[in-house]
Amino acid sequence: MKVSRRNFLKTSSLSVTGMALPNLSALASTVAAAPQKTQLPKTFPDGRFKSLYERGAATVYSKSRGELRYIGMPAGGINAGGVYLGGDGRLWLWDVFNDNREGI
Repeated sequence: MKVSRRNFLKTSSLSVTGMALPNLSALASTVAAAPQKTQLPKTFPDGRFKSLYERGAATVYSKSRGELRYIGMPAGGINAGGVYLGGDGRLWLWDVFNDNREGI
């Protein structure tokens, strides 16, 4: 007897679903019986919420103190490798050959 691929997939998927149905009802009763957590109201101390929107002072890094060599911003896209644009304008930490050499 020759069984087509389509009929085999229909029969096997229905069989697996039929075997899983009794377990799903037990799971549903367990979830329904779980105690519900209550949400507590979130409150901020006076002035805290307003302080989140206040503008702070800008942080300035200078080349004379050598701080710019430690600042970097990743540039690149998804699946495009990675390279960092340093604070001094150099490109560093190239990872474009799918060979992780972190720290080099």
